[in-house]
Amino acid sequence: MRDPATRRRGDTANGATGPDSAASPRHLLAASQTAASPRRPLTASQNESRHPVAGSHLVPLPRDFYLRPTVEVARDLLGRYLVLDRPDEPPYTARLVETEAYLGEEDLACHASRGHTKRTAPMYEEAGHAYIYFIYGMYWCLNVVTEAVGRPYAVLLRAAESISDLPAMNGPGKLCRALGLDGSSNRADLTSSGLRVTEGVPLPTERLGCSRRIGVAYAGPWADEPLRFFDKESRAVSRLPSPGKGRLRPSKAEINGTGEARP
Repeated sequence: MRDPATRRRGDTANGATGPDSAASPRHLLAASQTAASPRRPLTASQNESRHPVAGSHLVPLPRDFYLRPTVEVARDLLGRYLVLDRPDEPPYTARLVETEAYLGEEDLACHASRGHTKRTAPMYEEAGHAYIYFIYGMYWCLNVVTEAVGRPYAVLLRAAESISDLPAMNGPGKLCRALGLDGSSNRADLTSSGLRVTEGVPLPTERLGCSRRIGVAYAGPWADEPLRFFDKESRAVSRLPSPGKGRLRPSKAEINGTGEARP
């Protein structure tokens, strides 16, 4: 979550918060099958823009969803819907396909590693609210605050699939740009406001991918922690691990120039 001057503009934005004391990230990595499966065309369940969205999928997630260990929240946000109301128009709706967990003051990739500041204050507040920050002088990034008040943990929403005819969202900056989000939505209550996360369709376990986070090489021992989660079958994921290896490789969007993997 730091924005070091040494980081290249091409590097991905980091998220906001801290470690799950109840579960080892490396244990989760072993359980999550890190090798990516071959990319396949989107199915109807992956692209509901072809079908009406069921009302049950648009029920906002409750506060208790976010009052759990951050790693669990990051994993369980996959498949949920990010919804933004618009005046006199249908809401924007997107399916979350990539997240990263940030684990508080001990996590050197987390903004909170610098302590409580005006910028990081939302991370220390009530779970289920948005933490939106600005990077590189041009990109906004959306995080979801997790766990108890005073614990600066959060989940970065890294990528999403459009359900309502939105531009590409294969990176945190592109996600905010597609939805028109900026600092005015900082601290928005994602359980009840015009910007919210809803039930959606939780990702099946067999499609869950896990890897180290993107763009946090400066974070010492935290750089290799497996705190990034993604839908292995989604074309909107910003990057996938190379098959059989822990290294990250560009997505098809990066290779063919149709989109950036990072903000």
